[in-house]
Amino acid sequence: MVSIILSISTAFVFRTYELEEEIRFKNQIVKDLYNAQLVAITGKEPVRLHFYPRSGNYYIFTGSGSGEKLLVKRDFPQTVEMLESSTLTSFWFLPSGSTNTFGVMRFKIKNASFAIHYYLGKGRFYVVEE
Repeated sequence: MVSIILSISTAFVFRTYELEEEIRFKNQIVKDLYNAQLVAITGKEPVRLHFYPRSGNYYIFTGSGSGEKLLVKRDFPQTVEMLESSTLTSFWFLPSGSTNTFGVMRFKIKNASFAIHYYLGKGRFYVVEE
C-alpha cells in the first residue's frame, strides 16, 4: 500500500515540478525581453538577442562590435523547444526601444505551444497561446 502511494505521489510531484519549470520559463523570457528593451533605452546603446534553437538557449548582449558584453545567458528547460517555424531568432533593441526587425518566436512545451510576436516599430510584443 505504501509503495503504491509513494509511486503515485512521486509522479504527481515530478509533473508539478515540470509544470512550474515551464511557467517559470515563459515568465522569465518575457521579463528578459522587457529588461533588454529597458537596458537599450536607459543605456542608449543597442541590445542584441540571439536564440539558438538547436542548443536550446538564448543570449542577450549589450553594445556592439568589440564593446559587446554578455548581459544574460539562459538555457531552455528540457521540456521546452523553440520551433523551426520561428522567424525571429536574432534581433536588436535600438536605443529608442524599437526593434530592428519583426517576426515571431514559437515555443513548444510538451503538447502546448506559445508564440511571441514582434511588430516593427515601437518594440511591442505580445504572447499568444497556440
